[in-house]
Amino acid sequence: MSSNQSHAGHGNRSLTTESWLVSAGRDRRAGSPLNVPLIPASNFVLGGARAYARDDGTPTWEALEEIVGGLEGGDAVAFASGMAAVAAVFDQVAWGSLVVLPDDCYQGVAGLANLGQAKGRWTVRRLAVADTESWRRACAEADLVWLESPSNPLLVVADLSLEMQLVLFAVLTVASAIGLRPTLRRLQTRTTETNLNARGQALVGKIVVLDQPILAGRGRVTLGDGSWIVTGPDMVAGAKVRVAAVNGTELRVEPAP
Repeated sequence: MSSNQSHAGHGNRSLTTESWLVSAGRDRRAGSPLNVPLIPASNFVLGGARAYARDDGTPTWEALEEIVGGLEGGDAVAFASGMAAVAAVFDQVAWGSLVVLPDDCYQGVAGLANLGQAKGRWTVRRLAVADTESWRRACAEADLVWLESPSNPLLVVADLSLEMQLVLFAVLTVASAIGLRPTLRRLQTRTTETNLNARGQALVGKIVVLDQPILAGRGRVTLGDGSWIVTGPDMVAGAKVRVAAVNGTELRVEPAP
């Protein structure tokens, strides 16, 4: 697809971008599934245009590429990972080229660029993300300009004032804190469970007196500032028992020697 197909980039002028987005990447022939199904196959029966997914892709990948490429007004190629896409770009850079990177960018990208420089393939120049004028000059000199905005990991935004960057940082910080709440709750729950298990294990071997008789295998004792359910052979209240094991929030006891 070319960028002059429509103002939005997609190839069907009769549809709005929103309508095209939900209709593109689909087989419109009668009897075809409404959505392209997930095809996880890596190999295909020989004799057709597709033999191996690594070389020829899959219908699922092609549907994604059609949508993304159309939105961008060009062609898209899907990769299995971000670094695979990065490596594909750098592999197109000719020997002796100038590569310009931001001073703050993904370490995998910087490592790949530095490795190529160490091998003499190209020269690397680093620029501050927010130094717009230097980036403009670099566009006239460099063979590859690699700009990340917001940058990783410092989240510096290109062509924004320091004040706006501070506001964006504050918003992202709050959003991250809100988004992490469920994870923090799960961690707290696991920590609480771990502490309870450790506390329970410390009770093994202690001699205690039954507060309530053990009837039908269950009774209750007081240990420290807590009341515990106990399991074991039936015994009367006031009998001395020994904690033999901990099962979650219950103690397994046996008659004390």
